[in-house]
Amino acid sequence: MIAVTAGCAEHDGFQPREALAEVAESEPAEACGVDAVGRLHRAPESAFIGQGTEFEGQRSGCTSVVHVTAGAAQSVLRLSLNQWTGSSHALVSFEDLKGDALTVPVAMGAGDSLEVQLAIAGEALVVIEPTDPDEPANGYGIGVSCVHGCDVPFTRYPVVLQHGFGGAGDTGEDAYFYQVQETLGEEGYLIFTPTVEPIESTETRGLQLASQLDGWRSEGMARRFNVIGHSQGALDGRYVVSTLGRHGWVASIVSVGTPHQGTPVADVILGTIEGGPGLGPLMDLAVDAVTSLYGIEGEDHSLDAALNALATDTMAEFNAQNPNHPGVYYGSWAGISCGVLDLNCQAACGGEVVDPLLAITHFILYLYGIESDGMVPLESAKWGDHQGEVCADHLDQVGLFEDTPTEAFDHIAFYRSEFQRLAERGL
Repeated sequence: MIAVTAGCAEHDGFQPREALAEVAESEPAEACGVDAVGRLHRAPESAFIGQGTEFEGQRSGCTSVVHVTAGAAQSVLRLSLNQWTGSSHALVSFEDLKGDALTVPVAMGAGDSLEVQLAIAGEALVVIEPTDPDEPANGYGIGVSCVHGCDVPFTRYPVVLQHGFGGAGDTGEDAYFYQVQETLGEEGYLIFTPTVEPIESTETRGLQLASQLDGWRSEGMARRFNVIGHSQGALDGRYVVSTLGRHGWVASIVSVGTPHQGTPVADVILGTIEGGPGLGPLMDLAVDAVTSLYGIEGEDHSLDAALNALATDTMAEFNAQNPNHPGVYYGSWAGISCGVLDLNCQAACGGEVVDPLLAITHFILYLYGIESDGMVPLESAKWGDHQGEVCADHLDQVGLFEDTPTEAFDHIAFYRSEFQRLAERGL
């Protein structure tokens, strides 16, 4: 066996290709053509090879093959060369997503293996080519297994927790996705928490999200991301994929309490919904409750843009302009909450009662016959591969105000389960 970790190799007398760089530079280029260190042109990326799986393929002449695998941070993966029909040995190496070496290229024959320790959770590249650049096309077979740190959870693509309307990178009791990154990050998951304008249009927020995703890609942290968006946050992700055309950056969008069909709460505040007899004072209270909840004072210049983005009429246009992309997985969860006096709902929902901060908006939606989480109607939150409902109001869904687990909903456990579900889907 050939064991290599982080650039330290035992190669049984075979010479890594980097060691031949001087020869490659001083001698005429081979017929196939190689770069300055004697490496062949790379074929388009081939199949993903998950842990515990094998792959057999055919290498074309004058090219190297590239595969991708993935693992947890600090775990050790073993690549086994199960088959190699070339007359010269195979030259095998691991690289990170920027193309920097995780191991030196090592000459291997059928039956040999190579190990690497991953610095961060997620993807790593596997590059295979013959030691003789002019080797004709040949068959090969490889497998990937985990030999250390195999119980640490991970997703192939990092998770991006995208906050919704009114959210930001606050700390303490106002923290969005309260302690999710801290808890699940310690368990092994690679998690990013971007910050966009808390009260702005989806177009503005989407551009800001795209800029941060681009930055993490440039740093080699990931090529694609799993976006879990709460409320408006998932709309930001949809805008990045469809309008901005960054579908290659996003592997999945899971929405939690997102008003995909808009919310009458925005209509109420904008004054575009008619109130029945006696509802006028309630609607005034709803406006006061929402502006107080999100700290909106006076004439906030971005408030109209943000509310218009969540209005029912606007969302119909948004959906037409931002259809689901076939290369992206879309999932959704809706929230259900109960009024203080709605004992039947509470009995069916583990004792869930809407937060006092959402009581007015929840009651108005209830009067219109709309089940909701206090802000977003149940039916509006359904999108793509709908997973079901959680007994949690709009604030409980992200643990706002140091929300503690209840019989009805434990937000940390909920997101842990979603991370695991994405991992099981190969995402």
